[in-house]
Amino acid sequence: MRTRSCLLVLCVLSAVGVCSSTSAPGVPHIRDCRSPEKETFSCWWKPGSNGGLPTQYRLYYKKEKETFQECPDYVSAGENSCFFDKAHTSIWVEYTLRVEAINALGNSSSVFEIPDVMTYVKPDPPVNVTVLVNSTSPTPYLQIKWKGPPNVDTKSGWATTKFELRCKKNDSENWEIFKLDSHEYLNLYHLEPGALYMIQVRCILDSGSWSDWTHTTFAKIPKSKPLKLSFSLRP
Repeated sequence: MRTRSCLLVLCVLSAVGVCSSTSAPGVPHIRDCRSPEKETFSCWWKPGSNGGLPTQYRLYYKKEKETFQECPDYVSAGENSCFFDKAHTSIWVEYTLRVEAINALGNSSSVFEIPDVMTYVKPDPPVNVTVLVNSTSPTPYLQIKWKGPPNVDTKSGWATTKFELRCKKNDSENWEIFKLDSHEYLNLYHLEPGALYMIQVRCILDSGSWSDWTHTTFAKIPKSKPLKLSFSLRP
């Protein structure tokens, strides 16, 4: 009889231990949003504690006076994300996002306000950066070209892309920055013979944020050639 009682007490204590180690989920929070081209955008959330139980996450959104709808795409932008395609993206419109966590013991949620998707416009870096060392002139110079992000619609006038280029010698800590408006090329003169230069480019769409810099492109300036002596026997 005592053995059965002890077993019963152990089972109860074990069940209490399991219950005390699980809980409703912690509050998830939106950690970032981004629009790469002013036509779509994505938001990512940071999960809270899962309470030791399987936990599901859902994101709901509404535009200004509309009612809440569920995220249209949980896949395209990666884990813990919601992607809004062109049909679900509006510029100069306020969004309210609510991200929820749900498990067997309860749920939790947080609300995030987006006053304007333009606040989160950050384009991809420029592409196809090429650097040519032109040695045909008496003083070598760099011919630099690039293209804007291919997913940005500039032909219709919907978005305007501006660029910045920065350059420095490999052994220097200081970058020289050139503001280039919409130009996709730059010639750099008065470079040090024999020096190795580093070049990077970035872009911005209208009043959004600057893209990341491109990967560094290197260019080696040839050393100066010795001047050839010339003479004339004419008086």
